Amino acid sequence: MTGRYHTRFNNLHNTAVEQVDDAAPDLWNADNWLAVLEVLADRLAETYDMPAPSVEHDEREVYRPATQTIGLPKASLVSFLHEFRHHMQHHGRQANPDIEEDARGWSVSMFAEAEPEYFQRAWEDGRILFMEEA
Repeated sequence: MTGRYHTRFNNLHNTAVEQVDDAAPDLWNADNWLAVLEVLADRLAETYDMPAPSVEHDEREVYRPATQTIGLPKASLVSFLHEFRHHMQHHGRQANPDIEEDARGWSVSMFAEAEPEYFQRAWEDGRILFMEEA
C-alpha cells in the first residue's frame, strides 16, 4: 500500500462513512464526547459485524485488545478511528501487514471521506500527521 494515507482505502463501507459523518457534529459540539464515541463505536461495530469496544478516558490514545477498550485523552475523531481500526485488526480485519500503517491509512481515509472539508482544514493547519508519501 503506497500513497498518501487519506487515499489508501478507497473501499470504505458506505454505512460506516455515513455513521462517522453523522457523529462528527455531535462530537465537536459536546461535553459528553465519550458518550458520542461510545455510540459511534457501537454503530461501527454493528456495521462491521464484530463486538463493540468500550471507549474510556485515558492519558493517551490506546487500544487494549485484552479488554477491547479504546482509551482517549480528548475528543479526537481521527484518534478514535485509528484506535477503532486496531479493534478491527484484533477481529481479523487488516489490509496492510504493518498494523500502524494499516490503522493510519484507514483512519485518515475514513476521516477524509466522511468529513472532507474538516479534513482539508485540518491538513492545511498541520493537524493531520503522516501525510507524506509512504
